[in-house]
Amino acid sequence: MPTLSEARPMIAQALAIPIGRRAAIPSGSSRFEALVALLGSRTPRSNRGDRLASALDDAGLLDPEALASASLDELTDTLRDARVEAPVATLRLIQRVAAWFQAHRDELERDPDPAEEPHQLWRDELAGINGIGRATADAIVLRIFGAATYPLDRATYRIFVRHGWIDPTAEYDEVASLIIGVWRADPAALEAFSRGMADIGGRFCKPAAPRCERCPLRSVLPPGGPIEVGE
Repeated sequence: MPTLSEARPMIAQALAIPIGRRAAIPSGSSRFEALVALLGSRTPRSNRGDRLASALDDAGLLDPEALASASLDELTDTLRDARVEAPVATLRLIQRVAAWFQAHRDELERDPDPAEEPHQLWRDELAGINGIGRATADAIVLRIFGAATYPLDRATYRIFVRHGWIDPTAEYDEVASLIIGVWRADPAALEAFSRGMADIGGRFCKPAAPRCERCPLRSVLPPGGPIEVGE
């Protein structure tokens, strides 16, 4: 059974993961649009967040200060007119994050000095916002700000246990550090791997019954097949 490091080339080929190329990071104020789109999506494969951000932009609300201070009625009416569905809890979360973005706007909209590493502070502050956990905070600093981190979700955990790459008792930071190390702290590779795991988890490695026969990662399964995981 190959270790995760040994399986890396086969995984990269199966998931078409770019190696040695920096992730495309939104610049300036467009980072806020990307952030709203991320928060408005149910999954990494959903385009609902893009439509939500576009509807807010058309209404002149895709600005951190304007969005944070808008009434809930104004937001729901705007999205209803644009035929975009969004739970009230999601809208309130977006407004809380908009207020955070506004408070740090100057530093968040400029490209950080390579000598500085503000991403850990941003991650911790985001994780402290009601409605955002560690995985969402890591997704934001990876996909919006280009930090070499990993948003460990249940799909990744499930796939890793079934392939024997981690122990079922492994903790979040332990698994995330393993992944970051294997992908050599490359933001582009980490983002592609995260999206690939979400896709594999949704289509093949389901909680109740894995569909290994057609899974792109079947070649790196243990000899006896997937290891049982309880959820």
